[in-house]
Amino acid sequence: MIRAGIDGNGTVLTAEAAIHENGHTLGARHGGTIETNCVPNYPSRMNYSFRPIIGFSHGANEAINPTRMREYHAIPAGYMALGSLASDFEFPIANGAGDVDWNRSFSIEAGDNALFRAGPTFGPNCAASTRSRSSFVLPGPVGTAKRATPDLVEDGGRMFVFWVDDTMAIRYKSAAHSGPDGKGGCLDGPGKIDPTVDSGGTPCHSLLDKAEFSLPGSASATGVSALSWNGYLIAGFVRNDSATSASLWIVVGQHTGGGSVTWQSPVQLATDIVWDSEVELSEMFVDSAAFGSSRVAAAFVAEKDGASSRYAMYHWNGSVLPWTRRNMLTTGGAYIPGRRAPAVTTWPHRSPMLPNPESVGFACGVFGTPKTNPTCTYGVSGCPAGQTCTPANRCEPTTTHDIFHLLCYNKALDTWFDTGQTGFDLIGRRPSIAWHGLRRAAPTPSDIAPFVQDDPTRGQFWISIISSGDEGETWGDYLMVSHGFQATSPPSTSWPRPLPTLGRLWDSWTITAQKTGVPLFESGAISSLKGLYITPRKDRSVPNEASNVLFDKRVVLPFVDGTFDVDLSDANDWVIFERGLCRGLNHSSAGWPECG
Repeated sequence: MIRAGIDGNGTVLTAEAAIHENGHTLGARHGGTIETNCVPNYPSRMNYSFRPIIGFSHGANEAINPTRMREYHAIPAGYMALGSLASDFEFPIANGAGDVDWNRSFSIEAGDNALFRAGPTFGPNCAASTRSRSSFVLPGPVGTAKRATPDLVEDGGRMFVFWVDDTMAIRYKSAAHSGPDGKGGCLDGPGKIDPTVDSGGTPCHSLLDKAEFSLPGSASATGVSALSWNGYLIAGFVRNDSATSASLWIVVGQHTGGGSVTWQSPVQLATDIVWDSEVELSEMFVDSAAFGSSRVAAAFVAEKDGASSRYAMYHWNGSVLPWTRRNMLTTGGAYIPGRRAPAVTTWPHRSPMLPNPESVGFACGVFGTPKTNPTCTYGVSGCPAGQTCTPANRCEPTTTHDIFHLLCYNKALDTWFDTGQTGFDLIGRRPSIAWHGLRRAAPTPSDIAPFVQDDPTRGQFWISIISSGDEGETWGDYLMVSHGFQATSPPSTSWPRPLPTLGRLWDSWTITAQKTGVPLFESGAISSLKGLYITPRKDRSVPNEASNVLFDKRVVLPFVDGTFDVDLSDANDWVIFERGLCRGLNHSSAGWPECG
C-alpha cells in the first residue's frame, strides 16, 4: 500500500484510508448524509462494506426501508453493486431476477406485496445493528476479575437489566417500554412511525436516572442470568467461594409493578461448579410424565467431574418443590463435556399467537466442547511445560478455547443431539442464542398494530459469540443466524446448510470487555430482538487511548436485528464534497446559503 497521510495521532495512513478520511473532512459520513454505516445501496468508499474496491457514489440508487423490505425483484438486475451484495454482504441473491434474501432465511418472500422487516446493514466486513439509544455508564475502576456477562429480560411491561458491579455484587434497574404505542420504540414521533426522518428517535427504554437495586445474597458473583417465567422473576449466578471452588445460586422474586421486586432468600443449588464460570437460565418444554410438568424453569451450568467438567441442568416446575438436578446426555447416552456456561433458548418463543406452544416447544443451545490439539512433535524435546504443539507445528501456550456446537433437545428421549453446526472457538464466558420471529410489515407505515407483529409460524435462531482474540478485551464479537424454520417443524439432526455469519455486531472500533458475552433477548410483546454488552471506556485525552481503563459502559441495543430508525438512502458524495468545500472556504460550519 502507498503511504499517503498521517492522522491526528500520528498514524501513517494508506492511500485508501487517506481518501476515506478526506471524505470526512469534506462532510461525508459513513452513510453519506447519515452516520449509519454498511448501507447496502450506498456504494461508496465512505461505506466500510464497499472499501476499497468502490469509488464514490453518485446517488443514483433508490432508498430502502428496513421496516418494509421487498425480497422478490428487490433490485434491478443492472444495479451496479448487485454482485457486492453477494460477495461483501453475503446476501443470498438471484442475479438474473434481482431477488435478495434480506433476512437470510434462505427463501425469497414472493410477490410485490410481501414486505418484511430485515437488517440489511449486516455484512461480514461490517455491521451496523442499531444505534445505542439506551446506554448507561457505571463509573469507577473495574478489575478484570470483576467483569462478567450482564443480562436483560422483560417482565410486567418493563425491561430489566442485571449486571455485576465492581464489588462483585449483582445490581439491576428497569424502565417501562416507550416509543410508538409501546411496540419497540426508537422510531420518531409519538404514536406514529416515520422511517424517512432521522431526528434522534424515541428511546426504547430510558434506563438513565433510574434507581438501582441490589440482588440479595449476590456477593462474589461471577455473572448473572435472568428469566421471566410463570409469574416469577428469577436470577441465577455462580459465586466464587474460594480461589478454586464455586457454587450455584438461585433467587426467585415477584415483580409487584413499577420495577419493584419482592425477592425470596437465595437458594444454593450446587457446590461443585467450575470456578469463575457463569450460569444460563431458560424456559424448557419437557415431557410432563418425566418432569411432573410440561414447562419448567431451567438453570444450565458447568460442573466439576473429577479432573474434567460437564454440563448439568437444574429445573423447577414452579411449585414448592426444590430445584432438581438432571444429567445432560447426548443421543448416545454420554455426558456432555463443558467448562463454560452454555446459551439455551426455547423454540419457538412462547407467544399467544402460537397454537399451544407446549405441543411444539423445543430448545436449542450453544455449548462449548473443550478444545484439544492433535498430537504433533516440535523439535527434539517437544514443547516446554504449559505449552502445546499446534497443528501448525509450533509451540504456543495451552489454549483455553472451546469449540462451538449447536445442540437441540429431544424431549421424548430427554437427550441432546448435535445439529452439526460447529467450528468456531468460544472465548467469552457465555455465548447467547435467541429465537427471533420473522417480522411482517404493515400495509402502511402508519398502521402500527400489524406492522410490529411477529410472524406466528416462522423464525430464526440468532446467536452471538466471542470468537477471536484472547480472554482480554477483544473485537471478536460475531452474530450468526440460522435459516428460517416453521414453528410446527422442529429442527432435526440434518440441517440443510451451515449457519451463515452476519459478521461483527458493531463496527471495528468497539471493544467487548474482558471475559464478557453479549446476551440477546427476544421480546415478543414489543416485537424486537434486543442486546446488551459491556465496553471499556478509556481516557481519550491520551494518544491512541493508551491509558488504563477508567470505567465500563453498559450499552443496551434496542434493535439487534437491524437499523430501523432511519430510511437508508444512497447519497451523492460529490454534492456533499462540493457543499463541504464551499463551507470550508467560507469558514462556516453551518454553511452559507449559497453553499446549498
